[in-house]
Amino acid sequence: MRAFFQKSAFLLVFLASSLMAFAERPILYIYKHEGTPEKDGVYQYLLNQGKKIEARVATDQSTLPPRSEYAKYEWVLMSEDADADNAEVLALTQGYAYIPVLNMKAFSYTPERLNWGMPNNGSVSENGRFITVERDDHPIFKALGKKRGDKIQVLQSINEKGLMPIDVNLPGTHCLATSLTRDIDDYDEDGEPQTFLHEVPANMRGGAKYICLPIALSSSLQLTDEGKELIDAIIDYLLNHAESVYRPQLQMTSFSIDGIVGIIADDAIKMDIDLTLFPEINPKEITPEITVADSYTHCTPQGPVNLSHSDTEPVPFVVSDYINRRTYNVSVHFYYSEAITNVYSVGEWVNVFDLYGRKVAATKEDVYRMDLPHGAYIVTTDTGAAFKILR
Repeated sequence: MRAFFQKSAFLLVFLASSLMAFAERPILYIYKHEGTPEKDGVYQYLLNQGKKIEARVATDQSTLPPRSEYAKYEWVLMSEDADADNAEVLALTQGYAYIPVLNMKAFSYTPERLNWGMPNNGSVSENGRFITVERDDHPIFKALGKKRGDKIQVLQSINEKGLMPIDVNLPGTHCLATSLTRDIDDYDEDGEPQTFLHEVPANMRGGAKYICLPIALSSSLQLTDEGKELIDAIIDYLLNHAESVYRPQLQMTSFSIDGIVGIIADDAIKMDIDLTLFPEINPKEITPEITVADSYTHCTPQGPVNLSHSDTEPVPFVVSDYINRRTYNVSVHFYYSEAITNVYSVGEWVNVFDLYGRKVAATKEDVYRMDLPHGAYIVTTDTGAAFKILR
């Protein structure tokens, strides 16, 4: 009996020590240059929390560890300092080791590497220090009590590069938050928002979660308290939460111009607008009223759009969640019914002039369907009537 209890006690101690060792698995931190850990604000924040971290240089293809080697780590943090085309960075990003990953290397997404999108160095303005919440239904933002459209200041200041958003094109993945790009023509100006916090669902990576948090090494020591809380929520999600978010429905439900409703069919929208009845409409500056099926999507372009030639060259409108996209081609036929009913009948001879008075055609064709270069034209009939058409 004593031997039985001794064996049982030994087994319990062994199991307890094994579980403790498993629970204390370190975080793997990979980088490139000597001295990087001391410069990395995320690494330093975790270290100051007492986290156990094993830091080493990212390996190349010839020395890439076997998958089983990563089982001794709890999760992986990849520094922005690592090479974008490093074999270990690319492998772990794509789910090589079935281990949770927090990646800060935006430029691994480029077409010649992962081909997941196009990164940007990010805005350097005060606005560039903030992210905007998109998916408030995600556990990360539920934990922070944030709503869609809320701003989170991640950095106190920016040193050359800060938050580095990506125009992600990987279908089935999620944009959780956006940040502002840097204007391509003016270093100091803000560009459009793009995906900052990017998630590849676990079911696309063999069951292990992945989040991209692209913060430049040069500004990472400038993390705010809000930025640190965001990191805590991300890590908690990577390790403890099963659910993510659904992929939103990409659908335009209505498209109208000054109350005139377009017909939506097979990703195309067609309209006929009588400018005689709606003289206030300027075909070159139209802001359509658009509704979408899912509140987590939006439609671009926004604001005034030139639709004057859309009858022959449809204008694309894109419904997206910043990553997944659906394009609707909009075609609007503008015409003047008064001219048709009162002074013009298809089949009669007319002369067509450009705005400089040069005759460009004498025809019996339907002038509203003629193949003419883009522009405005004056049409005169044999009765002396004249009217303007737009092509």
